[in-house]
Amino acid sequence: MSLRPEGKQSSLCAGWYEIDRIRHVQDMVFPPEHERFPNMPCGLQSAKLQERKYSVFKEENICRVTATGCYARKIISRQPDFTQQKGRLQEGVERLDHIILFLSKFHYEINWIEYN
Repeated sequence: MSLRPEGKQSSLCAGWYEIDRIRHVQDMVFPPEHERFPNMPCGLQSAKLQERKYSVFKEENICRVTATGCYARKIISRQPDFTQQKGRLQEGVERLDHIILFLSKFHYEINWIEYN
């Protein structure tokens, strides 16, 4: 997901966040009547982090001068609604009643198939 709504990015399901134990549903796509970005995925900077009470532009939040989006990516990657969302590939495979396993990268000489 990009910081800004422009560019190529995938659409996400509606997310949620909690403030004072109240769950707020958050659309990840702009509404059709939006003036600049109708039906386009929202960027992290435009709405998602600001609604969750985070600021992308504070000086202490910037990791490096050249890495503008690393702080936003770290925050969003730890949010429970983002960690619970499945990818498009996983949803498609599970819809067909198959099991999908995402294993870590491995060295070809330490392949677990060779040991069975």
